[in-house]
Amino acid sequence: MSVSIIDAMVDPYLFGATSGGSSHAAWGALLAGFYGLPLDTAEAGTFKALTGRTETPQEAANELWLEIGRRGRKSHLSALIASYEAAFQDHRGKLAAGEWATVMLMAADRAQARALKRNVRGFFEHPMLRPMVTRETANGPEFSNRCVVEVGTASFPSLRGYTLAAAMCDEITF
Repeated sequence: MSVSIIDAMVDPYLFGATSGGSSHAAWGALLAGFYGLPLDTAEAGTFKALTGRTETPQEAANELWLEIGRRGRKSHLSALIASYEAAFQDHRGKLAAGEWATVMLMAADRAQARALKRNVRGFFEHPMLRPMVTRETANGPEFSNRCVVEVGTASFPSLRGYTLAAAMCDEITF
């Protein structure tokens, strides 16, 4: 059984305690479109309004660029996507023996990186999700599916050598 990002986002036993509810409906429509999930009429309208597109996607996209103002919950969204990609997507088929997939969360500075790490940790505080984390490192959690979330500051040298399954660049303009 696979879990879609929308299922994970709204399920109170997964990420729904902090990401579900009607106030997150626009995020849900945007993420459903990004992941190529079916959209109902209202979600399709929201997706089109947010993106300026005239059609909804029929398949998942490779990139999502968002221009979001202050207090728009962009760090929360970045942590949500990173947590979903690490815990609910299986990237092992693309890995060599002994290799780990990294979901990278990059922040403008250490303080923002610390906040992102707290967001990710917060998602896995729920008793149903806590067992998914096999080890907690200084940079983020590791999972039994050979995937790790790494949180750090945005700098070219810090990205070298990783096998990235996904990357979220929070506050990239800074």
